[in-house]
Amino acid sequence: MTTENVYGEFFIDPTVTIPTEHASHIRGCRVGRVKGEFAGIDLHYEVDGKPRSMTIDRGNAMYLLSLLKCLQLNEGLPFPDDPRDPNWRAA
Repeated sequence: MTTENVYGEFFIDPTVTIPTEHASHIRGCRVGRVKGEFAGIDLHYEVDGKPRSMTIDRGNAMYLLSLLKCLQLNEGLPFPDDPRDPNWRAA
């Protein structure tokens, strides 16, 4: 991987092994709220057909969104269909 493919601070240390899970399917996310205000998301996905979940606080969720938007723009990727549409299905 070259540095032009890195967005944000990417942890690279040859002396440390970081366990990696490959999400086989991202199912969706649920908004977490505190006193009615957006506090973060619970991301639901599958690894080898087994359900998994992770919680991402608001600041990190917005940072991830920004990183993904940079990737989309730099790679010239089209904006996907609107997942708020009940008939939408990810390819």
